[in-house]
Amino acid sequence: MITVAICDDNRTHLTKAERMVKDILNRQSLPFSTKTYNSSEDLLNELKSRTFSADIVVMDIELDENNGIDLAKEINMKSPDTKIIFLSSHTDYISQSYEVNHVWYVTKDKVSQYLEPALTKAMESLNDNNNCQKSIIVRHQGTSVLIPLNTICYITRVGRKAMVKCMEGDYYDSRKPADLISDNLKSSFIRCHQGYWINIDKIAELDHNEFVLKTGERIPISRTYRDESRKQFLSSYKIFR
Repeated sequence: MITVAICDDNRTHLTKAERMVKDILNRQSLPFSTKTYNSSEDLLNELKSRTFSADIVVMDIELDENNGIDLAKEINMKSPDTKIIFLSSHTDYISQSYEVNHVWYVTKDKVSQYLEPALTKAMESLNDNNNCQKSIIVRHQGTSVLIPLNTICYITRVGRKAMVKCMEGDYYDSRKPADLISDNLKSSFIRCHQGYWINIDKIAELDHNEFVLKTGERIPISRTYRDESRKQFLSSYKIFR
């Protein structure tokens, strides 16, 4: 489950930010919980008491009489895996924001446009840190969808789009297939053809110049990728050699 903390000293803005976060994560069918803070002091007290636990913090950069940078530094120090998204009514603090680790600086006049990609980037960072289930995020039909690795059969190229073939259906993304696979997931896929990346766990057998999937589907192995894909397969399945 993804936990999102939202901090804003303006209750109207706090309520709006929480509603938008919930709408975005509900559209993506992700398990999540939210917690709101109406002051930097409330969040800081939890940090100091070590009861704070959040995967993502969406926070106003102007809090109480502070600019939020010091609070972000505390979060970086006491909860380094937490991803920070700044919200601001203006751009005055953009330069200062680079003093701390954060994912995105979203101005409030553009929040409906940029909050979703900011949350998507934060979740991708969590995935890279192994803080959530191994998965990839696909931008399918205008919505970011989190697809668990264990449901993916393979990723291939269809025209100018990448198609993620899953047990329950197909998803399409305008990016290249290789761009969907983060560095920490590369070892989970075998590239056996110019246009195919197969989930190793979905391979049933190696049959000459084809991989046979557990679904019965056969995927060709091209001459270019033959040696490396076979080596990777055999290395992953040493017990069957």
